[in-house]
Amino acid sequence: MDENKDKEPLRGAEDEGRIRDLSSLLQTKNFFNSVLKSATEYAITVCDFDGVVQFWNSGAEKLTGYSSWDVIGVKNIKEFYPDEFTKGSKIEAAWQKTLQKGKFTLETNIIKKTGKTVPISLTITPLYDRYNNLIGTVGISRDITEQYKLKRKLEGYTKRLETMVENRTKELKETTKSLVSIIEKATDGIIVHTNGIIDSINPATAKISGYSSKELVQKNVLDYLPYEEDRKLVLSKMQERIEGKDVKEPYYVRIKRKDGSLMEAQITAGMISQKPPKFVTIIRDITEESRLKREKEEIKQQLWQTGKLAALGELAAGVAHEINNPLMGILGYAQVTMDKLGKKSTEYKNMQAIMEETDRISQILKNLFVFASQQKQEYSKTDIADVLNTSLSLMKFQLEKDKIDVSIDIKPGLPPIIARKSQLQEVFINMLTNAQYSLNKKFKGRSKNKMVKISADKIEDKSGKWIKIEFYDYGTGISESCIEKIYAPFFSTKKEGEGIGLGLSISKGIVDNHKGLIEVESKEGKYTKFIIKLPITE
Repeated sequence: MDENKDKEPLRGAEDEGRIRDLSSLLQTKNFFNSVLKSATEYAITVCDFDGVVQFWNSGAEKLTGYSSWDVIGVKNIKEFYPDEFTKGSKIEAAWQKTLQKGKFTLETNIIKKTGKTVPISLTITPLYDRYNNLIGTVGISRDITEQYKLKRKLEGYTKRLETMVENRTKELKETTKSLVSIIEKATDGIIVHTNGIIDSINPATAKISGYSSKELVQKNVLDYLPYEEDRKLVLSKMQERIEGKDVKEPYYVRIKRKDGSLMEAQITAGMISQKPPKFVTIIRDITEESRLKREKEEIKQQLWQTGKLAALGELAAGVAHEINNPLMGILGYAQVTMDKLGKKSTEYKNMQAIMEETDRISQILKNLFVFASQQKQEYSKTDIADVLNTSLSLMKFQLEKDKIDVSIDIKPGLPPIIARKSQLQEVFINMLTNAQYSLNKKFKGRSKNKMVKISADKIEDKSGKWIKIEFYDYGTGISESCIEKIYAPFFSTKKEGEGIGLGLSISKGIVDNHKGLIEVESKEGKYTKFIIKLPITE
């Protein structure tokens, strides 16, 4: 409070002394030197306590157009701001703050001699006498017209920029809205992930995978690739993108769905950012497309194999014809020999066996010829037990030689069926031959499990009455990947030279022609069971 009293202006008789002090100060040589050095770009004015101008430098003359003779001791500084010293104006406020607190700076306008106003930056500093009494003020002004122009330009640029940003933002919002709509409606799965960790998915991803967004987000994409080679492929493609290399696309992986099934997927991807590595991946479900492609290829292969089979059929028909002639000769000579022998003699029985076997070969050749030429064979009443026993008798020597046991369970009193006996015999011999091969492959010597179980029984279900024949062995079994192909012509799991893959194909054809069914149950490394059902016609 005392300090503020010291700074209050003096009244009455002391005014003249105060003015003398100010004049004395203005005449100081050092003061004028300082002013002259810094007055080129700045307007410097000194006013007494009442605002009457006491000093007016060349910078002030340049700024206002008034000479020092026009102003000093004549004009009050307030005349240069006629509208600014009203109560509440910026100058009035600056003046009051200067009196209270000292130096104060503001931006305002000054009136030139021409009447034109010029924007200025004004700093007001109080002057004190040696007794620390306020005796006047120093004003330093600078023309900021260019800065104002620049400011207005900047404001214009800013406004235009704000308008551009606003318009661009609007466009981006519309684009984003369109992109979101496209992504939401896309039929392909779209995943955004950061270095493998899923950030977001579209509805199609949930649809084709079975997983919800909640179940997938923050999970690793590799968790849904069950095959190691697919995981390595995806990682290598990601690394190639991070390194800026050209990535060959699309590529293909297998994805595990929520229900456990596998989806064959075509993958295309792009990199959104390097740090951190962020990717967008498009997943196309090609499972059905791949299935149809495989089926097409299989049909193509089957057509090719059919051509081979047709050619083989023609060859077989020719071979059958050529072999049949010498067989007839053997039968003739055997008959002549039998006529010379007694019926009870061992030689007679041997010749009778030769004739039976020769007759069977002849019948097989006839079946082969019929199969090749698609001619009809006669159907007749056939005893399944008789066909099974005959087939076993023909295979008995080979099975015993390989130390394979046979268990047979044929229910007595089975009704006869209408069939081609020799063709069923081919089927049964093929079943036994396959069992023999499988058992020999698994067991090198004798074993309690090196055996074939054969059974025949009468059954009845909704589709009718049947004779069911089963062939069960404890051999190598059939893998899941092969079990659907076993009836395809020329398909074989045997080594080259051990089989041509026609046995089961022909057997199925024979059973089908008898309006029967053939089924297989197998577990790789454990067992194989073939079930043949033949209709009973009453």
